[in-house]
Amino acid sequence: MTKVLIGFRQQKEPHVGKINDGLYSSESHDWLTPPELVNALLAFEGRAEFDLDPCCSERNIPADMRYAHPEHNGLALPWSGVLTNYSPLVWVNPPYGNLLAKFMAKMAEEAEKGARIWAIVPARTETRYQHEHGLVKAGFTVFMKKRICFLRPGFDAPTAPTANAPFPTMLLYYGDDWAEKAVRWEFEPAWPGSLMICGTEGRALELAQAYDDFYRIESVA
Repeated sequence: MTKVLIGFRQQKEPHVGKINDGLYSSESHDWLTPPELVNALLAFEGRAEFDLDPCCSERNIPADMRYAHPEHNGLALPWSGVLTNYSPLVWVNPPYGNLLAKFMAKMAEEAEKGARIWAIVPARTETRYQHEHGLVKAGFTVFMKKRICFLRPGFDAPTAPTANAPFPTMLLYYGDDWAEKAVRWEFEPAWPGSLMICGTEGRALELAQAYDDFYRIESVA
């Protein structure tokens, strides 16, 4: 099966903080998403909140429903069909330890059931889970510029101490509307980075159709 890799221009660089080695450890996986990233993605979606955050520890993500560990197991509970919504908008900042591969598989599985998923994960492109559940299963990927500054749990933003990831990070988007969002992201990126699409020739045709639709709408406007 032919693979197609499509790249787009890079965007401006975000602010970064100090590196913290704790993020390397599987024991130190509880790091909160920076609110500016969450707000940027919600603005891109035209939403005030996500429908579901399936692996949260604190209520820092605006979401209608949350699976908070250790009380709830986001790997065992359903994501699709929650709140009578069969295509929920889901935010996933999974544990970066030994559960990461399982959450990657869960994301691909729930996307097949109709969930629309944004996820932030380490950009470890050499791993088996990325090749089986990430790069080729997600609609598109954004390799984020610089290192993302995560928040330490137990503090309120904006005063929470931060820790910069010691590895590069990437955004993954899963959803049937991936092509339309990929085209919009190229012209109106929600976050600085390089957008990539990896898939079959059929997906390249989907993307071409999305470009045609985008330019048609722009010409009417």
